[in-house]
Amino acid sequence: IEQDLARIKRMFPSLSENGRVLVVNGLRRVHENGNSTEIYGHFRDGILYINASSPRGAGFHEAFHYAVQTLMTESEVNTLFEEARTLYGDMSNMALEERLSEDFRHFMNGFDNSSILGKIKSMFRNLKYIIKQITGNINYLDNLFYSMYKGNYANRKEVLEDTFRRDLLRYKNSKVAYEYLSESIRESLM
Repeated sequence: IEQDLARIKRMFPSLSENGRVLVVNGLRRVHENGNSTEIYGHFRDGILYINASSPRGAGFHEAFHYAVQTLMTESEVNTLFEEARTLYGDMSNMALEERLSEDFRHFMNGFDNSSILGKIKSMFRNLKYIIKQITGNINYLDNLFYSMYKGNYANRKEVLEDTFRRDLLRYKNSKVAYEYLSESIRESLM
């Protein structure tokens, strides 16, 4: 986890510097039926929680949620989901974000620098992405992932004005949560 946390700090320093990355023991999600399951990570209310027993890369999955929900503009998020739908079909935004977060985890795990072989693989992978960027032969999602990996989001300011509306739109995608919203808020989401 320490190697992942160091990379997250370089990619998204405002998240780390403000103490919003927490490693906790026994992170659990409670389900509607009262049962709970252990989870690897969770991003909620601007805080990235990582289970101390999570496998390598869980932090990257949650960090991608942070980037989408707080660093990207509404226009960028819309483009992201449009591009994702061309790959994964017609899914809800929440399902797409989850799928993309997992894709980002796999992408980041490919840059393993913990061994000599890992460093060599990372070097060639970097070279591959540089060539793809130069030749214009890189798809939107790979370019986004590589841009985050290289730290191009490190100096981005959080897009607070879009966050409230995005949170409301998330409720719209969750039928259970949507029922708890007032009628006026529901109408604003139409």
